[in-house]
Amino acid sequence: MDWLVAFILTVALETPVLFVVVGRGGHWAFAAGFLANLTSHPVLWFLLPSVIPAGHYIIFGELAVVIIEYSILAVMLKGCGKVGLFCAALLMNAVSYIVGENLYLLLGG
Repeated sequence: MDWLVAFILTVALETPVLFVVVGRGGHWAFAAGFLANLTSHPVLWFLLPSVIPAGHYIIFGELAVVIIEYSILAVMLKGCGKVGLFCAALLMNAVSYIVGENLYLLLGG
């Protein structure tokens, strides 16, 4: 799967999860989710593979993404609880990872 397709799929999967967990925020929640993905997705795809050994890439890469996305959500959605935003970042990435891996397998990757 190429990066742009994966990025669009990630935003399409993660943004609704953020809306459900946060429960409000409208355009700010969308903007925060989009910016979080716009920041973390290239890091995961292009930067981390060169600095994290392959055997540790999934766990440390996904952990880095959760931390990056939580940080952006916490700044942009200040009215929401920090624990809720951390759980949102964790759940957002769990959903996109699970769906992404299954699509990869279904498409013969």
